[in-house]
Amino acid sequence: MKSLRTSVLVLILLSATASSASTKRLVLAVKTDHLPANGLAVRYDDVTRTLSATTDSRGIAVFSVRFDPGAVAPPYMFEVTSPDFVLANLRGSHYRWKADAVHSASWLLRTRPRVCDEWKRAMDIPRGSDSTETADDLDAWYASLSPQQLANCAWLERIEQQVGSKAPWYFYEFKALPQTCVDGKYIQELDWTAWYRVLLEEATGASPGKCVVDWERWWAAKGYPPIPAQPRDYSE
Repeated sequence: MKSLRTSVLVLILLSATASSASTKRLVLAVKTDHLPANGLAVRYDDVTRTLSATTDSRGIAVFSVRFDPGAVAPPYMFEVTSPDFVLANLRGSHYRWKADAVHSASWLLRTRPRVCDEWKRAMDIPRGSDSTETADDLDAWYASLSPQQLANCAWLERIEQQVGSKAPWYFYEFKALPQTCVDGKYIQELDWTAWYRVLLEEATGASPGKCVVDWERWWAAKGYPPIPAQPRDYSE
C-alpha cells in the first residue's frame, strides 16, 4: 500500500491518574463492506507518539498505549496508510473503537476517470482533502456539476492537450479567485490567488505579471484558446 495518511480524530480526553496509569490496549475494529478489513495498516497518533498496527483476520488493530501518571492524555487520531480507503463512522469510547473503511475520493479519481477529475485535483491542491473525502463525497460533488461546468472541463481538457501541461486548470482556478488588482494594476495578493499564480508560472515557465489581465494578454499572444470563466460563486 502506498503511504498516505487518512485520519479520524478521536475527541475523547482520557485522564491518566497516578492510581490508574498503565499500558492500555487500545482496540480498533475495522470493517469494509460489512466484512472485517484484514491486513489494513493503521496508525495511532497523538502529540507525544505514533504507533502502528495492522488489522488481523477479524479486522482488529491493537495499540499498546502508556499514559504517564498524573497526566491527561491528549486527543488522538487513527490514520490509514492506504490512499484507497478512508475511515468513517467512528464509534465507541475510551479504549474500544469501531470504524468502517470506505473507498476514498483518491481511489475513485484513479479507478473511474471522468472529464472534471483534473479540475477536482487542481481545486484540491491547497485543501488536501481528496485523501480524507469518501468516494461517495466525490460522487455527490460530481452530481452537483452543471452542464456548463462539465462543458468547461471538456474544453480545458482539449486545451491541456494543446498546451502540454496542467496550466489551463491552474489558470481556470486563478481566474475564479478573488483578485487584488484594480484597473489591471496589482495592489496585493491573497494566499490562494498567489498559490495558483505560482503554479501557473511553474507550468508555463512564464511570469507576465500578477494580475489576470497580464496572463490573459500573454495567453492570447501564445495563440492558446481562451480559458473560460467559472459559472460558480468562489466563496468557499
